[in-house]
Amino acid sequence: MKAEQWCLDLVCADPMLRWLILFLAAGTVFWYTMLHILSKGFLVPPTAAAPEGKRFLVFRLQLPFSHKAFRQFLEQLPDRTVKLLRWSLWIDFVFMAFVYPLLALVAWYLLRHRAGGWGWQAAVLCAATWLPFVAWGLDILENILSFACLKQLSPFKSRLLLLTALLKWVAVLAVVTGLLSAGLSGCC
Repeated sequence: MKAEQWCLDLVCADPMLRWLILFLAAGTVFWYTMLHILSKGFLVPPTAAAPEGKRFLVFRLQLPFSHKAFRQFLEQLPDRTVKLLRWSLWIDFVFMAFVYPLLALVAWYLLRHRAGGWGWQAAVLCAATWLPFVAWGLDILENILSFACLKQLSPFKSRLLLLTALLKWVAVLAVVTGLLSAGLSGCC
């Protein structure tokens, strides 16, 4: 008996991987669109300068650089906006289930189809294959902390939220930068 008979050869692995990447990309676009639509309702109360209320981004909630300013910001939010923020955080859980596996699979696809030897691109792509799951865990923790801050704010929660969000964005930017640098360097 030959050794090749004991090997698992998935002939259709690449087409399945491409379809999975396409499915995850479509889901990412769809759920991002849903988040974008909800974000149009993120308004602070009307003032003389902005009679209809001023829009803000969800980053204002997820990156509280000053606890005092963050407390003032949360206290002035109308109930409708808080409700929309909570819905946005729930939808973000679904969005995460598409975007982070998408990043990991794109890195894995590039790693499988790289040309040349085991240079720096392979190490970057190996890290980019696993780092999205670290970012996913941090994003889950960030959403849990965001819910907690909307319910009852404390300095510890706001500092922990800031640290978690910054670490998540460092991981996401490292993955995207790694994918771009490895992809544009001619490794694929």
